[in-house]
Amino acid sequence: MKLAQEVGVRKLTVKSDSKLVTRQVNDSQFAKYRDRAASTASSFDRFTLLHVPSEQKKRADLLAKLASTQRRGQQKIVIHEKLNTPAIERSEILNIGDKKATWMTPILDYLQKGATPEDLEKVLKTTKEATKYTILGQQLYRRGFSFPLLRCLEEEESSYVLKEVHEGAYGTHIGGRALASKIARAGYYWPTMKKDCMDYVKKCDKCQRFAEGHKAPPENLHHVTSPWPFFKWGFGIPAEIVFDNGTQFASKGTADFCKGLKIKQVFTSVEHPQSNGQAEAANKVILRGLRKRLEEGKGRWAEELPQVLWSYHTTSHSTTNETPFRLTFGT
Repeated sequence: MKLAQEVGVRKLTVKSDSKLVTRQVNDSQFAKYRDRAASTASSFDRFTLLHVPSEQKKRADLLAKLASTQRRGQQKIVIHEKLNTPAIERSEILNIGDKKATWMTPILDYLQKGATPEDLEKVLKTTKEATKYTILGQQLYRRGFSFPLLRCLEEEESSYVLKEVHEGAYGTHIGGRALASKIARAGYYWPTMKKDCMDYVKKCDKCQRFAEGHKAPPENLHHVTSPWPFFKWGFGIPAEIVFDNGTQFASKGTADFCKGLKIKQVFTSVEHPQSNGQAEAANKVILRGLRKRLEEGKGRWAEELPQVLWSYHTTSHSTTNETPFRLTFGT
């Protein structure tokens, strides 16, 4: 229509096999496109828009292919124009409303404006609580002793962070306490963080299906009615005992006991996971993380292993309250 208008056409009939194009002009639901087409069509003495079946547009297809196959520098015999922007103007609409009050609102009002609640008890609570926070760039942060400033989150933001850390690209569905610690190390905070982490893990489907538990069917207990047929062993005191690297076996009490009975202590190699308690526990955690991420796609374990290992290395452990990465490379 625009091209015909420029060359001075007075009577124009447009045929299109696209229902979308014809509906934009003829259907009332596309009012803006219809108004734009009507404005252009008013410049012609007669204008008609028709929808034609696909089998009647072979010549138009050949012309379209010819236009798209022209190379740069060649003489164009078919005019081909590409529209990079919509033909109509779109107005931008912003949803502006009152900001919803959150747990941060009283603290922000006190730090920015000095405003306090009317209730005296709440005033004391707010002023005491506000000393733990600071404002940087219109954003509230919580101070910490062993952590950097933690960015305070609203309810929607905390839900996203909770889901991403727990089951995101580098999440392995860790437990509630470890999840809360990992979120804090990532630099985020909200008052109910620990409780929300515990509740989220309890409601997580994968965490429940792959959780450790006693899966044997219940049975009745049976009393031992006869004494053991063998109640004496004639091997005497062993010459040596093979221990794994557990702390209870490497303790001074065990060493003194073995020394008093002239028993030689032999410890297994760290490279042998079957007899190494620490390596066996680490492997168990890694395998559990893989099961939760893979579900039925067992063949993808090699692709998921780096994410599981990174999650394990950056998650604080209850025995040390530190991450393996920090214990290895920290200062």
